[in-house]
Amino acid sequence: MSPVKPVGGNAGKVTLDEDTMTLDMGEANNKLCITSDGIQQLFGFPRGGRSAPRPSEDGYDNALMKLRSELEISRDKDIKTKDLRNKLKVLVKDPSKDDLALKVFFMIVFMKVVLPGSAPRVSREAAMFEGLVFEDMANMDYCQLMVDELRRAVAKYQNGDTIGKAITGCAIGPILMYLDCLIRGKIADPDMRVPHIYFMDPAKLSDLVDADLIKKGNADPKTWVFGKLPVWFFSTVFSCVV
Repeated sequence: MSPVKPVGGNAGKVTLDEDTMTLDMGEANNKLCITSDGIQQLFGFPRGGRSAPRPSEDGYDNALMKLRSELEISRDKDIKTKDLRNKLKVLVKDPSKDDLALKVFFMIVFMKVVLPGSAPRVSREAAMFEGLVFEDMANMDYCQLMVDELRRAVAKYQNGDTIGKAITGCAIGPILMYLDCLIRGKIADPDMRVPHIYFMDPAKLSDLVDADLIKKGNADPKTWVFGKLPVWFFSTVFSCVV
């Protein structure tokens, strides 16, 4: 396997093993593990005992055609997040359309937060909502879904099958995990409440990114170099190991 090398640090390149979903930070024994436990503590997503529905492989299937029909959108037109938002405004006013409104709402959430892709149109996500009972979602493992989709994106990126130079999927997850390690390296008594993202200050995170930046590159993520600040890679179920 050829590892991803998205950024460089003081001691070398950062690499990601798609099999174990472990980021090697380029320093001896410093590794950040992208796990379902870490995702749950970061975002607070459901992590039940049932497997969550998976997106389709290519995004051009019967589920997408059925969705176009349900939303009364032309078969030859892409369904974009703007279209979903406009449809949702109408659907929430009709009590008889509650199920369809929920489907549209969650589709927006998954497209923009859980499984973001490189294009603003519905594709692979449509298959996840066929026959889905919304009351069952709380008992499904959406944390492992996010990890699996990141693994899929990493594999495609390493094989050169992606559009653009960035890894798709919820890349903000590993970024926030890394920033969380930076926070714990700077604060003597860090806030351990969960979900962590709820207690993160956006302004302070932005300052933290600037403080950790060694070299600002161009549009290619490989040209950006971080690692100026000390990182605390701690042994907990969250995300980092020593």
